[in-house]
Amino acid sequence: MKLYASLVGPLLGLYYPLPFEDETICRLALQTSRLANLWCAVYPEDEINDHITKWGGIKLDDSYSKRLDYDSSIVK
Repeated sequence: MKLYASLVGPLLGLYYPLPFEDETICRLALQTSRLANLWCAVYPEDEINDHITKWGGIKLDDSYSKRLDYDSSIVK
């Protein structure tokens, strides 16, 4: 299952692809990354597609998931 983080603030409407399939691990990675203050929720891809259809927005390219700078010791 592909997961995305819903971004807020100046990045509202962008959905960031996450590198893990487990929601808890994704949340830990986000909280220890530079996106810590810029995300509000984690959703599966089908919900993100519904959000984009209803309210607009953009899913970022999958290559962004490899760029998430998280603290690997906390995630493990």
